[in-house]
Amino acid sequence: SSTALTLSSGDGLKHAYAKFINGAKASSCVSASITLDQTPPSLAVLTPSGGSSFAENSLIVNGTCSEVNPSAVNINVTLSGVTKRVSCSGGNFSTNFDLTTLAAGSTPVVLSATDEAGNIKEITSSFNRLVCSIFELPLGSSCVD
Repeated sequence: SSTALTLSSGDGLKHAYAKFINGAKASSCVSASITLDQTPPSLAVLTPSGGSSFAENSLIVNGTCSEVNPSAVNINVTLSGVTKRVSCSGGNFSTNFDLTTLAAGSTPVVLSATDEAGNIKEITSSFNRLVCSIFELPLGSSCVD
């Protein structure tokens, strides 16, 4: 048979003990320690800051991340259908995207961090892609957004 085990509240190290008794009244004790983690990793975008504009042909997405075991956090950064997996190292992450084929306009960057326990933190930041061409714009004109 099975019995449900209720753990004490809060994340952290938990100890479980069980005593088994067979039909002949012989008993055996076992114990186990587990780490309960129900808290998603922290995740923040430093660049691009929400609503900022870029005319460059590449974009560095970087930010901060934290978790009990940061090296075990998987971070996916998705921009215009392209997803890159980056690691959380020293509380930071960074990746670069090629924007040469990205059209002008508002573009979301979706970030998702997953820790060892499967907890997920997802955030979205948007930037405005500016497209300029010195061959198509009259002198003194500005970029089209």
